[in-house]
Amino acid sequence: MNSAYMDEIIAKLKRMNASEDDDLTNSQPGLRPESGNYDLLIEHLQSAQASLLGGMPREAAMDVELARGAHNRMAKGPLRDEVQGAIDYLSEELDRAPHSVKR
Repeated sequence: MNSAYMDEIIAKLKRMNASEDDDLTNSQPGLRPESGNYDLLIEHLQSAQASLLGGMPREAAMDVELARGAHNRMAKGPLRDEVQGAIDYLSEELDRAPHSVKR
């Protein structure tokens, strides 16, 4: 896995959010299932990736753990497995980063 694959997973999560927004707007405006809201997960994955690239391992470690928590609330399925791969990738990159912090 690499940074481009991370971007692909984040884009997929954003598309899922957009399609669920469209579905809900047509049926029940204002309602959004908790399991389908990927906004926080997207934010944590993006922040962890940026923190790693910016040489901020403590911030990246915190975001990886927050992403892990959001991931645990996802419904089981292929997307959840892909997100797990992204989190594993970020964890491995964090372990290799200079001045890495032990989690």
